[in-house]
Amino acid sequence: MIYLHETDQPSDKIKLAVQDQRAFIQTLGVQELTDLNAVIARGEGDQLIADCEKKHALDIERISQTIFNKQDELGVVLIAGPSSSGKTTFSNRLRESLFVRGITCHVISTDDYFLSDNDARRKNGEVDWESLDIVDTELFDQHMNALNHGETIELPFFNFLNGSREWHGNKIKLLDKHLIVVEGIHGLNPKLAPNLPETLKYKLYVSPIPQMTYRGEHIAPSSFRLLRRLVRDHLYRAAKAEDTLARWQSVRQGEVKNIFPFIAEADDVFNSTLPYEPAVLREQALALLTNIPENTMQYEFYEPIREMLRDIVSLPTTNIPNYSLLREFIG
Repeated sequence: MIYLHETDQPSDKIKLAVQDQRAFIQTLGVQELTDLNAVIARGEGDQLIADCEKKHALDIERISQTIFNKQDELGVVLIAGPSSSGKTTFSNRLRESLFVRGITCHVISTDDYFLSDNDARRKNGEVDWESLDIVDTELFDQHMNALNHGETIELPFFNFLNGSREWHGNKIKLLDKHLIVVEGIHGLNPKLAPNLPETLKYKLYVSPIPQMTYRGEHIAPSSFRLLRRLVRDHLYRAAKAEDTLARWQSVRQGEVKNIFPFIAEADDVFNSTLPYEPAVLREQALALLTNIPENTMQYEFYEPIREMLRDIVSLPTTNIPNYSLLREFIG
């Protein structure tokens, strides 16, 4: 069975996240995307931002409390999700929330366990960055088991500039009231750490799962993530929209193959949707998509997203807090 989106997965946790989001946007009065226009026109945009951020904070606290209650039996919290879901910000905020509860977290990225370029399996002459095959699962598995047996390990560092693994003397050891927090797209895949007992793992799935509609049709989660990625890639990498879109197809194929089949493994789901975000991303994303040459397939294919963005008004970033998950994409 192929799942093109999270909501295609027969997961009880996803169903609960969907129900929760539908109830929330009904409370906010933004069930239809263009409802954002009325909220902003009434001068209530800042309140909408505050309400959405409070919802995120409450959801993070709920997950943090669950982990705190299970701390005596857990060793590793695995955070997975597709591209542009906000995994990095979520991991950091969860770490901070657990810290005030007396738990120290060591955050590890599976990216640092990538094989060096000359070792990585290639497809069409290029490294498939979405595949588990480029992760040194043997070393990762050894490290996770060693940490949970009280041993000290040295964490690797993957240098993306030269495509090689490096060692910088970054050693860690789990003490009392310590946890490992692992962030990466493969966190739900049982093959990532097959010899680590499942009882030591707490698996979290992070992704925007919007329930807004546009002209009567539900907006796909991937549309929210694409807007985030367009803006982020331009901000941090000066990337044109056509460059991001050229990679997006491969990214989506990787998600369908490597992430979505394992969603049912998740112990909990964090819906990273911020219902106000289309209005914030609108101006930059629309400009980027409009600058695509008109005589290309990309221009025609993404016209529905441009049309959707044209139908809403922009919301300034002034009152978006610095800790917001959206700051990962807008700076």
